Amino acid sequence: MSRKQRRIQAIRYATAHEMQRHAVAAARPTAPKPDAKPPEQTARSVRKKRHYRVPTNALASIACLLCCTATLYGAIFVAPAGSPARKQASAAIKTAATKQPFVPIARHVAAASAKKSAPLTKVAEVLNDPCAKGSILNIVAHEDDDILFMNPTIENDIAAGMCVHSVYVTAGDDGQPSSYWELREQGPDAAYATMAGLPDNWQDSTTTLNGHPIQVHTLEGLPNLSLIFLRLPDGNLGGEGFASTKYESLLKLRNGTIPSLVTIDSTSSYTTQDLIAQLVSIMELTKPRVINTQAFSDILANGDHADHQAVGYFTTHAAQAYHGKAQLRRYIGYQVNTMSSNLSPAQTSTKQTVFSAYEHEDAMMCTTPSEDCSDPAYTGYLSREYQQDHN
Repeated sequence: MSRKQRRIQAIRYATAHEMQRHAVAAARPTAPKPDAKPPEQTARSVRKKRHYRVPTNALASIACLLCCTATLYGAIFVAPAGSPARKQASAAIKTAATKQPFVPIARHVAAASAKKSAPLTKVAEVLNDPCAKGSILNIVAHEDDDILFMNPTIENDIAAGMCVHSVYVTAGDDGQPSSYWELREQGPDAAYATMAGLPDNWQDSTTTLNGHPIQVHTLEGLPNLSLIFLRLPDGNLGGEGFASTKYESLLKLRNGTIPSLVTIDSTSSYTTQDLIAQLVSIMELTKPRVINTQAFSDILANGDHADHQAVGYFTTHAAQAYHGKAQLRRYIGYQVNTMSSNLSPAQTSTKQTVFSAYEHEDAMMCTTPSEDCSDPAYTGYLSREYQQDHN
């Protein structure tokens, strides 16, 4: 058994053990411990204190989000039908979309526009414009989606001096315990630091927006680059969810199967209107002229991850409620493997370097810093980048 297989086996064992422990604990009520640590003193924040500085003022992290204008880039490519090889695995997406059609966009847009964010006024009073070359907002489902499907565009934006902010809607937990997804959050940190050509040192903070705690990472030495984590649960490939999170998913939230979705750390929950309003608030704070997200359509549902589709759907709703002017670009996910390579060898090599920085923080892919984690399943993504043609 390889090191990677042993690591995966260990994580799965830990998941089963943790679920059993929680089940036993739930069966007998226990008194709260008076010396329990507050939420911000989690294992991750303590571990990060080795070389990361946490701002004392939570609003300081949000202040790093504001930018002004943006430049437009790239050609829009037409997406073909999904990969036949993935049709069976993704049948749940098509079935759910057929039986439970999308809720009308107008209703959600109105709800998001009407909902006010309490912190926004206070934040706006202290914000300054840290860059004049434009703001780019990336909104994706998982911690590697932007690196795999929106690069080298993101790296080019960073090199051009633009403000770049990326939102990760799910924790990318894959049904695993917190020991996995907390470490995985450091993957984008490493990848973006590599793209920026700076040390992998970040300021981490937990702040509240619209009543929901969010995690914000800001790169030291480049305050106009930030990563935002909403920590909703990974919904599994077909949107069926995982036992560890009660089989809840973004797809079920989108289709109205469940009324709300609880975050993986149990600190908050989102209805459809809540999630759209949260994305709108982030747009209002960052003021992007370009919003990059993931493609969605009934055709693309065959062969793509259900979370990719759902995030594209929610972001599209939010972009319509955003009061600024932004161009929405939707990037194709797993189906790019069925398309022709469109990146040069040099671009592919650079993209591989960036992805390698990420995967060494993902325990499902790498177990040691020196391990060669190259996975043939990801090779096709590294030589391709396509946008969905849409109106």
